[in-house]
Amino acid sequence: MRKSLVLLATLTLMTIPATAFAVPPQVVTEEEVTFSEVFPAGTVCPFEVGREGTESWRVTEFYSKDGWLTSVHEHVRGTTTYFSPYGEASENFAGTNVIDLETQTFTANGNAFNIHAGAGGVLVNDSGRIAIDLKTFEALVINGPRQSWQGDFTELCQALGP
Repeated sequence: MRKSLVLLATLTLMTIPATAFAVPPQVVTEEEVTFSEVFPAGTVCPFEVGREGTESWRVTEFYSKDGWLTSVHEHVRGTTTYFSPYGEASENFAGTNVIDLETQTFTANGNAFNIHAGAGGVLVNDSGRIAIDLKTFEALVINGPRQSWQGDFTELCQALGP
């Protein structure tokens, strides 16, 4: 009887597709980070600009059925306050970054920058999708406004300026 059960269990396992044994996604880190930094005059704006806030990160690794790491997904959300001696602006952001090791691409989806200053509306909007070839560092796809990608912080500097 015992041999029959072992044989039945072995035959059952042989009929399960190999993908059923794939390594499940693994969350490798979940953390909240508080930051504070100052950008010297001329870096972002003609005057010194500071920023402080928090970010929540969750990094998940995905594997092939053979156990090879295929991609890393970073889920990030947070809030930031930008400030200068002349003004202040704030943002809420959320997005997912994917590093695909098979296609050797980096893709950012979501709202990387969405900076507002009171009733002044959106000052910097970096949202949508961007895909970058990691071999050449060239943009393959740009969907949506990507002001920071283009280095356009004009409206932010005007809102934080004298």
